[in-house]
Amino acid sequence: MDATLRKPTRPRGSLLALPGFLSARYPRLALILIVLLTLTAAAGLSSLYFDDDVESLFDVGDSISRATERLHTTFPGLGNDLLVLVEAKAPFSASQLTAIREMHLQLRFVAGVKGVVSPASAREPPDDKGYPAPLIPAELKAGRNVTPLLRTLRDHPLVGFLLAPDATAALIIIDHDPKIRGLRASARLLRDIRATIGPVASAAGLTVTMTGTRVLRHEVVRALNRDLLVLTAIGAFIALLLCIAFFRNLPMVVMAFVPPVLAVIWMLGAFGLSGTPVTALSNVLPTLIMVIAICDAMHLTWAIRRALTDGRALPDAVRHALEVAGPACAMTSLTTALACLTLLASESPAVSEFGLQAAAAVMAAFVAVLMGVPLLALMLLRGWRPAPARPGGDLAEALRRAALAMTAFGIRHARLVAAVALALLAVSMIGYQRIEASYVYRDYLSADSPANRAVGVISDKFGGIDHFYVLVETDRAHHDAPPPALVAAHRAMAARPQLRGVYSWVSVRDWLRGGRADARTIAAKIPPRLGRLMTSADGRSFALIAYMPNMDSRDAGRLLRQLGRMLKTIERRHPGSRISIAGLMPKAMLGSPKVIDRLKVSLLFAVIAALVVIGLFVRSWRLMLAAAVPALLPITLLTLGIWATGGALTLSVVLAMTIAFGIAVDDAIHLLFRLRLEMDSGRAARPALLASAEKMGAVLFASTLVLGAGMAVSWLSDMPTAAQFGTSALIVLILALLATIMVVPAYTVLLCERNVEKDTPP
Repeated sequence: MDATLRKPTRPRGSLLALPGFLSARYPRLALILIVLLTLTAAAGLSSLYFDDDVESLFDVGDSISRATERLHTTFPGLGNDLLVLVEAKAPFSASQLTAIREMHLQLRFVAGVKGVVSPASAREPPDDKGYPAPLIPAELKAGRNVTPLLRTLRDHPLVGFLLAPDATAALIIIDHDPKIRGLRASARLLRDIRATIGPVASAAGLTVTMTGTRVLRHEVVRALNRDLLVLTAIGAFIALLLCIAFFRNLPMVVMAFVPPVLAVIWMLGAFGLSGTPVTALSNVLPTLIMVIAICDAMHLTWAIRRALTDGRALPDAVRHALEVAGPACAMTSLTTALACLTLLASESPAVSEFGLQAAAAVMAAFVAVLMGVPLLALMLLRGWRPAPARPGGDLAEALRRAALAMTAFGIRHARLVAAVALALLAVSMIGYQRIEASYVYRDYLSADSPANRAVGVISDKFGGIDHFYVLVETDRAHHDAPPPALVAAHRAMAARPQLRGVYSWVSVRDWLRGGRADARTIAAKIPPRLGRLMTSADGRSFALIAYMPNMDSRDAGRLLRQLGRMLKTIERRHPGSRISIAGLMPKAMLGSPKVIDRLKVSLLFAVIAALVVIGLFVRSWRLMLAAAVPALLPITLLTLGIWATGGALTLSVVLAMTIAFGIAVDDAIHLLFRLRLEMDSGRAARPALLASAEKMGAVLFASTLVLGAGMAVSWLSDMPTAAQFGTSALIVLILALLATIMVVPAYTVLLCERNVEKDTPP
């Protein structure tokens, strides 16, 4: 081996740690820059806001997404209803029906409410004078037998679906101003509605619960707000405790903890200053950035401590730490950012935007750590001398011994470990290929949420809250009668046993005089809201609504595709008409598999790209191959476990795998970079591996503990998707640590032991 490679003057890749070297060289300038950035970011925190649009995740630009956009343009507010579930312990009595009518009337005067539809909207067909009498009269005597009336209400073709078959529950649909957005405005509207109907319902012995798209979105925003404030604080506190236990030194804890906090402030401040909302996806970024930054900060702080323990002066120790740990920190950030950037390949703009945000946040965290740790070291460690015998305390020593023992096992049984890992990879790839994508919107809601409970009641008593629209567009106006295409679509949909209700202008026409009324007569005889939501003002667009049982995306997707083919057949039979399935539900149910499957494929490309980057970084194709199986194994084993237990691949899981892979490969990079340095100094593969484990094992374990604790905090979230994200990421992190400590050494021995000289770069 060339002597110049045994003792290099500066490890390769030191230029990647340039922010750290500049901070160490110009500490005052670095301090001023950090303070200015932090103050600017803090000013942006007051402008931070939340976006409740979960369905935008699955806007993939397909025909359903475009039809949904046309639907909302033609019929503003459609699909954004607010529902009130009214429940009684027995079939509704006369006084309770009167209370429902009273709630209906009072809701019309609530600010922001544009219309109300309930069982109280039910009317008789117009009499000879054209007057449609209400089915629930203004004077309904208490104690009257209302069983025949309940039966009539339930059989009503227009609003009968708002009464449960057992007459113990009813729905009130509230159409509200679509301009009401944001946490405060939504909370005010919901509070006013609750204050209006609560006393009336209580007096009649009724229970009322609000749900529907508006309420569910409000619940999502509340959960996002709580997670951002509470979970980030808890995650930071746990990370602080682990740092204290590991370093047992206050200045070291400050060095490892403060830069990650600054990184989170910078990221959230950038969101506020740029007007970017926090979404159901980006709410995981604060925790993610915190744990990634703490991981790199711990590696850099540990390197400074080891250099001081070896007797180096403080400035020299900082520079040495930047040389031996800085490039690896840079590469870990680059590979994590690369994994995030693979999300740009998603067909969903929301997911692509999240990938870009995550990549930018990761690089900002890298800058915060590389600038902050050296600066704090120079400020806090003057005159400090660590105890050489116990450089990391009891916890660090225990972790060092565990890492050394596991690495030694991988070296001694290299062939066995490598063979088992390869076999597990081959088997787990089957699960990775066969696992199906799935989406259930209730996963974004707390199980304890009243709105979520109401969804369950509606599913049990009404057959489901899920619905979609069929948008019928014609090339000429139809004012005298519904267009033939709408009639054909309505009849075909109503004949499908999977659908529990189909409503359109055809329903109203059939109700009025046996189908002989024209469109203008229909519009004059029904509640205005129903008219606005069934036909456009120009008579060229018509909306049909269909209700279906709650399903996951796999079952719902199959049904929607069957209906789509049927409607296309009807469209061909009616030239001049366009028939499209539209709505938030079909957009999510059909778009989610496309988004998830695309992410699953892009993840494999991220793995390959990361391995190439690792190979170029350590300048060894053998070390690149040594990291290949360990990089893939955690991801494929997770999907195998989910598939084997009958689970499905959700958006939370695939995002967790993507992000966790970027984090998990960090361990391999730190180990391989240290291994490359040891091999450059003249060591063979086995001694180099043991020396690397001796120096890096403790901090690899400790950083994984911090990362795992940060991910485990997500279990406290009210959103099941956040908990699922944390669980999946935690599993990947643990498997990745084991693969790095045991499998990487095994493959390194097999690939490099006899070829150290050949593997040395020129």
